[in-house]
Amino acid sequence: MIQTHFQPIVQKYGGSSLSTVDKVRHVARKIVDSVASGRPVVVVVSAMGDTTSALLERAREVSPSPPRRELDVLLSSGERVSTALLAMALEEAGQPAISLTGPQSGILTDDQHANATIVDVRPERVTQELSAGNVVIVAGFQGLSGSGEVTTLGRGGSDTTAVALAGALDAECCEIYSDVPGVYTADPRIVEDPLHVGQVDSQLMREYALHGARVLHPASLELARENRVAIHAGSTFGDDRFTRIDGSASLAFTEHADESPSVVGVTSRRSRVHLRGRSRDEGLYERAVACLDGDEGLLRQVSDAAEHLLVDIEDAPDPERVQAVLREALSGLATVTDELASVSVVTQPRVSRELLDRTETTLAQADLAATSVYPRPHSITCAVDRTGRADAVRALHSHLVEDALAVGA
Repeated sequence: MIQTHFQPIVQKYGGSSLSTVDKVRHVARKIVDSVASGRPVVVVVSAMGDTTSALLERAREVSPSPPRRELDVLLSSGERVSTALLAMALEEAGQPAISLTGPQSGILTDDQHANATIVDVRPERVTQELSAGNVVIVAGFQGLSGSGEVTTLGRGGSDTTAVALAGALDAECCEIYSDVPGVYTADPRIVEDPLHVGQVDSQLMREYALHGARVLHPASLELARENRVAIHAGSTFGDDRFTRIDGSASLAFTEHADESPSVVGVTSRRSRVHLRGRSRDEGLYERAVACLDGDEGLLRQVSDAAEHLLVDIEDAPDPERVQAVLREALSGLATVTDELASVSVVTQPRVSRELLDRTETTLAQADLAATSVYPRPHSITCAVDRTGRADAVRALHSHLVEDALAVGA
């Protein structure tokens, strides 16, 4: 961690906040207001709008299975466009600014292309530019490996870049802005008027993010906990509410501050693959992990009758390729079922037998019975048919969040 004579403001703006030139100008004005506080400002940005998805589609037009190294070179360009345009907008507004790539900012990673891990942050160039009076605009989602290669951090990796820089610069807080004012008990696009979470513990929020809550990248929450950096997740546009996330925050809803909620919320993932093997089948889990280059997003449940693995492919660069690799590698070891989604209940106390029963009963009564269930200490995940995902979220939110508050009232 670099000790400096100042404590900078570190902000991150997501792709939806930068999707048009007018929005870029709006963000620039917001940054100018932050500069007026008298503290130096570092801004991490994502690629504009759907740029990353468009680049992925273009890559697949050229090659059905593009090399990961070249894919990283391609995808990292999206964030660089955002940095340059935002720096131009700030200069136009009279605020000195400079754009830096992830490598120029001292973001060092391991050698894992497409899903790299930050191993060190050396922000000397950042501190030099801050001392010169510049707002520093950093390209998120990317870094430099020990072998000198450009790497990317996986979908949502700009959050991780921002938190890593906040820790290295000794900032006590990292402000993360998107098109929603923080965290809700469910996706507002699925559940009408979900509850706004005012504050939540970083480990609990990481569980929520792992199971599909899109506000923050899971790796960023682990870094925030390790570096004792609080996160304020808020809206870029017009809504002053935010969610505070740190290692000591007790769960609280904004609209029900006097309540003591037990369920953080209900979330989902659109694309899951279910693997069913013989009970404790030798090597099934290990071979699945090898196919996926790790076990993040892989859920496992073993019973006397069978071993179940639930694989998340929603954020995979090439979901169809992942499915094909699994089918080939696990042929004869497991049956592979796709066209599935998952819904998860994330809870503050440890999962109880009662909550597990209520979750399964709620889905069954809504004719959305789970094909497999994966309890963890603070979450319950159910595999469901993809067409029933939204209905499953609504049913669980109604019975486990809304009804619980109604009883408490």
